[in-house]
Amino acid sequence: MGTAERRAREFKRREGEILEAAVTLIDAGDWQTVTIDDIAEKAEVSKGTVYSHFKGKDEVYTRLAFDITQRIVDEIDRIDPSLDFVTRFKRMLRIHWDVFMENRALCSLTQHCESMESSLNLGEAFAAEYRALHERLHLAQRSILEEGIASGAFPERPIHLMLASAVGAAKGAMQLVGAGVFPELNSEEYVEYLSDFILNGLSHT
Repeated sequence: MGTAERRAREFKRREGEILEAAVTLIDAGDWQTVTIDDIAEKAEVSKGTVYSHFKGKDEVYTRLAFDITQRIVDEIDRIDPSLDFVTRFKRMLRIHWDVFMENRALCSLTQHCESMESSLNLGEAFAAEYRALHERLHLAQRSILEEGIASGAFPERPIHLMLASAVGAAKGAMQLVGAGVFPELNSEEYVEYLSDFILNGLSHT
């Protein structure tokens, strides 16, 4: 292995350690209060080292959000296309739900990054990659709704309204559960009910 390759591997390893430190801090408290100094201390590196890998906290956070979204997109891509669209719709929602329940703080951060994307301080290349990933996710979501319309299960309405309604209902439900507003809810039962609730709403004429 040459010197350049060793340096590249070391750079990548250190970058991973910085991201892992950020995850640990986010899981332990309020992600909004975490600072670059906190991340550097947790990763046992200098603040300058963090900045050599990331433009700032926005990019650290968005990298974490990217990884969560990448996992969701990859799992959606693995759904069997031969299944009926209702089953695939429910599996798509279940993927979002399971990832959220396993990573509540990171998913809250992900939603923040999505809403603030235009104002985040990101490198041009990474910003383009981040947008492209979200376009893949939105395409999968739009496609399942378009299939519902084509099959006659949903009335023909503007896709952007249907998508906003379905995503809004799902994200709102996840935020409520994540905040412990309804502690009596059984997660397994609720996600199935939520799927039926959204499907019924979309099919309402």
